Amino acid sequence: MLVKCEVNGRVTEENNVVSVSDKQNFIDLLDLDLSEFEKQFDLIESEPVKDHSQILFSLYEQIDEVDFRNEAGFLNDDQKLLQKHFLVTCVEKILETADKNNWGVCRNHNFIYLYNGEYWSCVESQDFQIFLGKAAEKMGVYKFDARLYTFRRQLLQQFLSVSRLPKPQQTDNAVLINLKNGTFEIDGNKMHLRKPDRNDFLTYQLPFPYDEKAV
Repeated sequence: MLVKCEVNGRVTEENNVVSVSDKQNFIDLLDLDLSEFEKQFDLIESEPVKDHSQILFSLYEQIDEVDFRNEAGFLNDDQKLLQKHFLVTCVEKILETADKNNWGVCRNHNFIYLYNGEYWSCVESQDFQIFLGKAAEKMGVYKFDARLYTFRRQLLQQFLSVSRLPKPQQTDNAVLINLKNGTFEIDGNKMHLRKPDRNDFLTYQLPFPYDEKAV
């Protein structure tokens, strides 16, 4: 097959012969690439959301050692770290790690809630206090401080003081229904399905998805 090509203003003709086997190989390659792409897409779409009982463990697994002197902005060796530096930094790092993974940890009416990417669920205060101590020790807090009940209690108090979730901003007529495949929002005559939003502070999820065909 002759193919016309233009190079530097000159038109030339080249004999571009594509065999049947070449065509089939190309088609097979496209099919393979598309299949691999679909597998990756399906993997992302079907990745299960963590159960609330797993979030603290997963959060702990992602905690790294912290340079507390650097976090405090200390430049001189004679500057001494105080307990407040450990308390503030530990809580900040935990909140940052949770946000990075699309999880959430917050206080609401003196109860502690965990967000798994879809909805919030309450966690026992004592369990969370134990988690705080373990996380602090993993960050580098001295063992006999991190395991001391008074230090863990202060960690919890520090967390409660900074982790309040702002009240959701909704119109008076808005109704939110949390489903397996998203949050269904009804606002006047407008209805649509959207991604879950931690700021809605929904503490439940109905055990079935929204099906547009069933409406």
